[in-house]
Amino acid sequence: MKTMTLGATMGVFLALWQLVGCGATQTHADAASSPVVDGYDYAGAEPAAIAAYQQGFSYILDEGRWTASEAAFREAARLDPDWVMGKTLVARITQDLQERERLLAEIEAGYAGAPEDSRLILEVFLMNIRAANARDRGEQMPEGFAAQRRAVAVENFGLFCERHPGETYLQLERLEWVHNVEGAEATLALMETLPEGVLRAPSFAGLEATLRAELGEMDAAWAAFARFEGMVDDRAPAVAYLRAQLLNAQGDVAGALAAAERAVKLDPKHVLAVRMRDWLRGQ
Repeated sequence: MKTMTLGATMGVFLALWQLVGCGATQTHADAASSPVVDGYDYAGAEPAAIAAYQQGFSYILDEGRWTASEAAFREAARLDPDWVMGKTLVARITQDLQERERLLAEIEAGYAGAPEDSRLILEVFLMNIRAANARDRGEQMPEGFAAQRRAVAVENFGLFCERHPGETYLQLERLEWVHNVEGAEATLALMETLPEGVLRAPSFAGLEATLRAELGEMDAAWAAFARFEGMVDDRAPAVAYLRAQLLNAQGDVAGALAAAERAVKLDPKHVLAVRMRDWLRGQ
């Protein structure tokens, strides 16, 4: 019996995060709780929009609450309709091709006028959105696109995070791209260099758990899981999903399936949990 590889289940962003559309209904009232420390000022965007944007990242990465995340990202775009960066998160999370194509045109129109550091991130986000649109139209991206996107992402996120080391969730995106290109050991080594305040976000303990499991270090993986579990609400879908990943890595398909099903029950819009559940049902 095969086990699903961690590489197929751990990435929250990359190609997978663009696939979700959530029909969200929750609010962002607790947006100020985001653990970003000494981050980027986003060049004059409305403070309330920035808070909602950061909370959307926290919902999806720290807690696995995809439905709440979309609500927060949409609120960020509503609060500051001219903020190009805010629009990109709606474009990445929607499953509506027409909406995504409209947002892509608006983001492309505003790209040149965005600050230099914002453009570093927007360049990668635009590549993600174009790839999602091509996928939904049944088209292929040009040969070499995937390699180009990986190279641009590692370079751009690296430069941005060197300038703004306290930008918690973009640091996490950087780590995921480094993992995609350079592997688990390089990612763990880079994680050790990040500011202590950034590493207080639960998602870093969760990422460490998956990286340790990928390396076969299951005791260390479960220790990181325990830290993660202690940092979030026990009904956060991310807890069940991470448990499913680790159980699957150990070959416990039945246990992994039960955990993945719990994650989906907690948030039916958790695309990664849905995919893992469906794969495990076929084993």
